[in-house]
Amino acid sequence: SIFDPGTGTIATQSQLNTPRLFHTATLLNDGSVLIVGGSTSATLNPSEPFPIVPDAGTLVQQIEVINPDTFMSTILGDDAGGPRVFHSALKTSSGQILISGGIQSVVSPFNLSNATTSTLLCDETTLVCQLGPVLAQPRAGHTLFEMENGLVFAWGGSVGTSYQIERFDPTLTTSSLLNVAAMAEDRNLFFA
Repeated sequence: SIFDPGTGTIATQSQLNTPRLFHTATLLNDGSVLIVGGSTSATLNPSEPFPIVPDAGTLVQQIEVINPDTFMSTILGDDAGGPRVFHSALKTSSGQILISGGIQSVVSPFNLSNATTSTLLCDETTLVCQLGPVLAQPRAGHTLFEMENGLVFAWGGSVGTSYQIERFDPTLTTSSLLNVAAMAEDRNLFFA
């Protein structure tokens, strides 16, 4: 769907090959949108702190891109890191899209103990995606951000005991934990 801020309307222009929620949608420089992960269905439970959770067995591994001119969706292939929800995506200034962490199967609602350390790097120009650096600790429900100097960080959403910020090297080939900005408490499903 496309939201027109001028009219305040939403128009359905195209459909994904695989319907999904809990996915990431990353706007590329040419206007295309890279779609990664998600779930095909979810359960609503308004009495829970997080009232909607993906259903077991419904996670999506396909990567799609939406063409802005035709509004057609094309399947690029499967995420080499596996299906994922509650992951994070960031388009970097180097032209790479970094997809990190998430959970790869639903054990039970609100259980993020199976968060992954896998990342995926997609080239914005060629749309070729491949496994990226392994996270130093599993993360789900975290955020990625890039500083003006090109350094990329993952923060929050950690499933462990330290909840530290993680820094990727400038070439996005390795990551390491920093002993600064550690959170005192768990910040799963932390988005900034």
